[in-house]
Amino acid sequence: MGSRVNLTSLLDSPAAAAADEPPTVHQSSQDVPDPAPRPGDGGPNTPSIEQRPAAPRYLQLERKETRLEVGQLDELTLLARKLNKRRRGAGERITENTLIRVAVDVLLQHVDDLNGATEAELRKSVGL
Repeated sequence: MGSRVNLTSLLDSPAAAAADEPPTVHQSSQDVPDPAPRPGDGGPNTPSIEQRPAAPRYLQLERKETRLEVGQLDELTLLARKLNKRRRGAGERITENTLIRVAVDVLLQHVDDLNGATEAELRKSVGL
């Protein structure tokens, strides 16, 4: 093993002292150009709120991670592909997440039917 370095001695070194000093900048305010206006900063070319495009759908949603069984994910993927082929470019793209959101809506419509203390009991209470 090598010799140990005393950290205190590093702090007392000339290199450490020079590193603590802020760099000297010799530039007058006249040498610095005004920053160019950026989109959305209220400049003359900034679109009004009504003209701005809406955020993509996925950015309007809250993120929630879930764990699915392999078979569930496979079936969701196949169903999404099938539905996308059927729509032939019309409407919006259907993803596994789209189908999960629809499933959650269906479940929430049957909230009064839900009863049970396990996943299997909850499934049975809604007829699955």
